[in-house]
Amino acid sequence: MANKTTRKRQRVILCLAIVTTLCAIVLAFKVIPYFSDLRAFQREQEGLAKLSPFDAEQLEINPDYVGRLNIDGTSINFPVVRGDDNVKYLTTTFRGEENRLGAIFMDYRCTGDISQVPHIIIYGHQIAGEGYSGFGFGELHNFLDAQYLAERPVIRFVANDSVSEFEIFSATTVDCRS
Repeated sequence: MANKTTRKRQRVILCLAIVTTLCAIVLAFKVIPYFSDLRAFQREQEGLAKLSPFDAEQLEINPDYVGRLNIDGTSINFPVVRGDDNVKYLTTTFRGEENRLGAIFMDYRCTGDISQVPHIIIYGHQIAGEGYSGFGFGELHNFLDAQYLAERPVIRFVANDSVSEFEIFSATTVDCRS
């Protein structure tokens, strides 16, 4: 009787080990590409941060370049592109490479002189996690804190050889999965 019980336990343990191994393999196939994309996004942003917002090289790299978004006191200092739709740059980097983190991009319907439009909509992925909150728009949640907001009240957008400054007067979260 003890042998049958021992064999059953061994089979259960073997099945659990197989299931655990399969889950680890599936998870690895999902996580490893994400971290690879994250590293590629980081390298691209570090290289682009060295360019002046007025540098013509950014237009040579990407003709959809419209300006640079910057918030002092944060790591938000990104080139912004505007495509023909709001889908392309969800998974395409500034340099045109496929990447699930995409690029920082302006709504394609925001046209005209940036300093003259009443609203500008800029999209970007929120990249969060230990050690990664400085990528993409991962830091924006900090603006929910009144003190943090008071210390960084201005968003700067540099385009067409001009600088437009916008006061941040409020921050909130919105659930748009309705």
